Amino acid sequence: MVKMFGLQFFQELTEEEWAIKSKKVFVLNEEIKTEKALVEFMVKEQMTDDFTDTMYKIYFFPQMCKGRSALFLKTHHCFTDGLGLATFFLALSGEYDANALPCVKPLPMLK
Repeated sequence: MVKMFGLQFFQELTEEEWAIKSKKVFVLNEEIKTEKALVEFMVKEQMTDDFTDTMYKIYFFPQMCKGRSALFLKTHHCFTDGLGLATFFLALSGEYDANALPCVKPLPMLK
């Protein structure tokens, strides 16, 4: 995403640009190993506004307690409207069905 005149636009990246950006987007964190540490990390992350380079970050914690891992998705609000977020989590859970997606009723003034 590129910000111009206060608006967001998609921009195609070269392989070199993607290699640099992907390190900022996909973050592997092997230091956090407890739920308490994860919650503290999430609270700290939510208080920072670091969307200058990327509009989303995906943190992966592979060493959580007892062989479990965790995924933390931090996005700018433009990526997570109500339906977009619901669709994203359905896709992650394996319950995604393009024919059964929620829909919004048309507003009376637009009929």
